[in-house]
Formats: sequence, C-alpha cells, structure tokens
Amino acid sequence: MLRFYHWIVVGLLVTVPSCGHQDEARELRRREAQSFESEEQVDVVDKAIPFLPMLLRLDRGPILRDFVNQVNSWAIVQPKQPSWTRPSLLDSLPKPLLSTDFGERLDRIEFSDLESEYLAQCKLMSDVGRWVLERPYRDPLFAPWLTEKIGSLPEAEAIRLEQAMKLFDWTIRNIALEGASKDIEALVRDPQMPLTDVGLGYRALPWQTMMFGRGDALQRSRVFTQLLFQQDIAAVMLAFPDSSSESTDQDRLLWCVGVPIDNEIFLFETRFGLPLPLGDQAAMATLREARTNPTILRRAKLPGRFEYPVAAEDLKKAVALLDIEPFALSHGMKALEERLTGDARMKLWMDVQAVVERIRVIDPDLNVQLWKLPWLAQIYSRELRSRMGDMSPFSLKYMAEFGAYMNESIVQDARMAHFLGHFESTLDVIGAPKKYMNIRIDEGTLAKLVYDTEVQRQLQVIRRSNEKQEEYQFRVQQAQQFYRTAKLDSNAFLGFLQFDLDNLDAASDWLDNRLLQIDGTERWAAQAKYLLGRCAEAKGEITEAIGWYKSEGVPQEAGNRIRSRLLEKIKSERGDPPSR
Repeated sequence: MLRFYHWIVVGLLVTVPSCGHQDEARELRRREAQSFESEEQVDVVDKAIPFLPMLLRLDRGPILRDFVNQVNSWAIVQPKQPSWTRPSLLDSLPKPLLSTDFGERLDRIEFSDLESEYLAQCKLMSDVGRWVLERPYRDPLFAPWLTEKIGSLPEAEAIRLEQAMKLFDWTIRNIALEGASKDIEALVRDPQMPLTDVGLGYRALPWQTMMFGRGDALQRSRVFTQLLFQQDIAAVMLAFPDSSSESTDQDRLLWCVGVPIDNEIFLFETRFGLPLPLGDQAAMATLREARTNPTILRRAKLPGRFEYPVAAEDLKKAVALLDIEPFALSHGMKALEERLTGDARMKLWMDVQAVVERIRVIDPDLNVQLWKLPWLAQIYSRELRSRMGDMSPFSLKYMAEFGAYMNESIVQDARMAHFLGHFESTLDVIGAPKKYMNIRIDEGTLAKLVYDTEVQRQLQVIRRSNEKQEEYQFRVQQAQQFYRTAKLDSNAFLGFLQFDLDNLDAASDWLDNRLLQIDGTERWAAQAKYLLGRCAEAKGEITEAIGWYKSEGVPQEAGNRIRSRLLEKIKSERGDPPSR
C-alpha cells in the first residue's frame, strides 16, 4: 500500500498544459538538455549557466550529472588562485562540519551536487534583487527615516542601506512567517547535531523558503541575508552565549540580523517583520544605540501581551555569526566568480577576512565567528534528497506538501516567472500573473476529471495500462485535491505579486475576497492580514491598517502591534482621533 500511495503522490506532481504552452516549454527544455549534452563546447561555463534553474528540482538527476561534468571539465584546467587563502575563521566551526565532503572541497576548484545547487540559488537571488532594487522602497512607515538617513551617509553606504531596506521589506512581504505568536518571547537555540525533522532554520535552504513562500523566522532571515549577499552586503546573525549549565562554547541563543553599514550595525528583526524600531520612533536602531539606550529594547515589549527576551545588558555578550554559505568560502567559487561576465555575473565568493576586519572596526569587542547553521542546512538538504527515494510516511508527506514546488510543475513555473521579474506576457513569454492564473483549474473542469477522457488528457491524469480502476479513481481524487490546493496557493501568490507591482486594489481583492473569504486558506491567513494592512497603510487608510495589524494569534502579532503603535503615534502627532 505504501508503494502504491508513493506513486500516487509522485503522479500528482504534473504540469497542466495551458493553450499548448506547457507542452512546448517541455519540448524546448528537452531539446536544450540534448544540445547541452551533444554540442561541441565553445565555452563550457557560458553553456552551463542557463541550466542552473533546472538544478533546483528534485528530478534533476540527468541534467545535474551533465552540469557537474561540464563545469568540472572547466575547473580541472584552472590554475590555483594566488589571491585565495583558506579563511582562518573556519576554525570557529565544529570540526565535524569541516570533515564533510563539501568542507574538504573548499581548498579545491571542484564542483559537485551541493555546489551546483548553490550556484542555482545565487542565480535566483541575483534575479530577484535585480528587479526589486529597481523599484521604489515600499514601506511608508520607515521611508521618511530612510530618506533622512541616506542623506547623511557616504554615497556607497547610502546605497547599501537603501538596498538592505528594500530587500528586507520584500522578504517580509513575500515570506509568510510560521510559528506561534508567543515565540517572540524566547530566543531560538542555535541548532546542533544530530538534526531532526522538527528543528528550526535548517530544514529548507534559502531558495526553497523563497519558493514555498513561507518559513520559520530563521529561514526567513536567511532569505534576506542571501539576497544581501548578491549585492555584496555581508550580514550576521547576532547571538548570545547560552547560559544553561549544559552549554558549550558552541551553544548560542539567536537574536536578529545585523547588517554593517558605514560605522554601525543596523538591526533587522525578522520575527517582528520590522527593522528594530528606535524606541517609539519609526526609525531603525543600531547595535550601538541598543547597547547605550535601554529604552529601545524595553519598548520592544508589549505590556500585558508580549515580553521581549533581550535587554540592553545582554548586548555586552553579543556574538556576530556570519551567515555565509559554506561554498562562498571556497577556492572554486572565487575562481568561477572571476570567470563570469555580462548577464551571467553574480556573487559567489566572499572575502570573509575583509568582512571580519570591517566589523571589528565598527565594534572591536564584537566576537565574529562563522555560523554553523548554513552548514547544517546543507547536510539536511542532502539527506532529505536521499530520503525522497524511500517510500516512507515522511517522504509521502513531504512530497504532498512541497513536491509541486520542487519538480517541473505549473506552480514552480509560475514562481520562477515571479522571481525573474517576468510580469508582462508577450508573444514569446507568458508573464507571472497569467501563469498564476493558469494554476486555477475551475471546479467544473475538476469534476469532469472523473469521467472525461479529454480533461484527463489535458491534466495528464491518464489511466495506466496495468492500473486497476479503483486505484485510478483514487489517483483522480487525489489529483483533484492537489489542483484545489494549488489554486488556493496561487491566490496568495497573486496577492503578493500584485503588491510587488504596486497594484494595491488588486492585491487587496486577491488577499481578502479570494483568499481569506475561502475555506482552506488558513496557512496563508496571517500573511494575508498583514499585507492587507500594508495595502491600507500605503493608501493612507491608517485606521483600517491598524485594524488588520491587531489581528490576534498570528505569528507576527508582536511586530504588527508595534507597527500599529508607531502608526498611532503618527496619527496623534497629526491630531487624528485614536483608533479603537
């Protein structure tokens, strides 16, 4: 029975044709893959880069082998980079991590499956940053402070601050926070080996969190930090030693993201969905200010509702954990980054020693180490892919929940179009809005799936020659449920997309009328309410916005209520009546 159900789940992860486009796209990818294998090499790196998105799929086996072989055929003839040295900061990691196969490859110009997936992640983050940074900053609450602040900074640092604010805001709007509202009252322990299936932070790589559109606070933070990395902006996870009696020097309690800009480390609280406010001001606090002004962290509390687990005195013991993927330290990535040109250029390697020196200039007393969580996430990811080959309850549940995002499917196709910034449909390209709409199979069509052979053919749920009728009918029912779930997800993503495009009325319609008002959307409800507040706020409807932000029991409730408190202060200063 387990084997039977496994193939039912796998069979559901199919692509829905729309006006023949999906069939044509699949054939085009097949021809591209054949040409990748057979054409005479002109430059293997240039030929390999376009195939990076295909490496993010679970069913990537053949193209991954070809990609690795091609890139290694380039790597094997590369001379040692005289400017590369093994970072001494690697000694701050537990030794078992350095003895992993990818840890041992850091010294070599060599690539395998994990390095290849990392390249694909870098490309995805680069693509998102390209169009997000071209657009105006979208948070009206912090925009006045940002405008004033960048006017006081050197030009290069002003650009970095603006980029960080834009990328943070995009992350908060597009990655729904998972967890409980009371999670804000305790710091998360830095994960340790052995890894489990319930640990925080490491169970999804940053590209996966972005694809799923939701994640825990650490996963959300890592999307932000990897978007920053593509702009050559380093980020740290600020943490404190765990004072429990069993703790070791590797045990940390994780706090928030710190970004070094100019002579300060600016604080981004992903659990709040806000830059850490400067007390009652709609301004962002720095680590130096939080240390010297106890009011900043006291005002992070909401008396009678939420405590906040950090006080000014705790910051004296702060540790800065560099959020850097293992491969960004490697010899191979430095060599490859220097090789990339034109549209293929992206950030692959980080001069970690330069980052450490910069942070020490800003704060000489801040202990800087490498964060082990990115390494643990790679270990978990590799084990996860291996487990997907087993027919276990875990793999079945995982595939049912995430498989459509990680295989060739209409859901992944639409998400990729969104991340690439393909918003307009042309004769050659179908834009993300239309691709999201194509996911929305109507109920009448789904009902016909039970008996209509033409609909079965269109949706690719075709009875196999040796399949029993009852088994096939069960698979049809599961397919119907898959498409209903995908339709609800597409409503959420269309709301996110319309906000990205500044179509506030359309975003509100998708998030309220076509999401919150429909049963089965519970996992998106909290993010929908937050974005409805943002839509109202952007339109100047402050009282309505505050009403959405005061929604109870949502994971981001503490941050939303701090936002509403800042808005109430602005209303009071303008002489408006307070919200009820």
